[in-house]
Amino acid sequence: MGKCVYCVNANEETKDHVPPKSIFAKDNRDDLIRVPACFDCNNSFSKDDEWLVQLVATNAEFQEFPGLDEVKDRALRAVSRPESYLLESMVSSFRNVELWSSAGIYLGNVPAIEFDGDRFGSIIARIVRGLFWHETRRILPEDYVVHSFRWEKQANDDTQNGIAQMFHPAPIRSIGGGAFEYHYRFTSDEPNASIWVMRFYLGRSLEYVAATKKESSDG
Repeated sequence: MGKCVYCVNANEETKDHVPPKSIFAKDNRDDLIRVPACFDCNNSFSKDDEWLVQLVATNAEFQEFPGLDEVKDRALRAVSRPESYLLESMVSSFRNVELWSSAGIYLGNVPAIEFDGDRFGSIIARIVRGLFWHETRRILPEDYVVHSFRWEKQANDDTQNGIAQMFHPAPIRSIGGGAFEYHYRFTSDEPNASIWVMRFYLGRSLEYVAATKKESSDG
């Protein structure tokens, strides 16, 4: 028996999909990544997984991706369940935003779900811990934290160029029919320090950079 890649201490009792299986169409699940997890950690992710499905299904950049209609139908069924917490949460987070085409043409105001960056950051941290185990067969120690940011929205040109140089010519891993892509590099001689670039459904708005770093003793 191995250990849970998330809480580190509990024994492996099940397998968790990284990223969550629910964001992939059924025809694109042959190569999904599964990692050791305990029941408590795996079960605690269910609400975040449902939220992530809603985010993917409502992202305007993803609408032409193969298999997305199935994911959107799944999201609609989930939010329609009487016991679902998602509908009230989604309605309360609706905001009117300006929609622009890729060519820079203004398309009008549309309702959109407000992006919860903190929640998505915790999902990214979980995914990185899973990918770290998948690539190294080592568990990221519990005194390491995962810092992440949206590449397109927050990084300046120098940062983007530096990241691009760091990863060239690192191979890009693609799973789920291209619905999720990532690549990574270890950043020093320290075996647990790494940096990751992840992209969901080829969408620039969900392109993330994450780094594993030992938590400092002073917080």
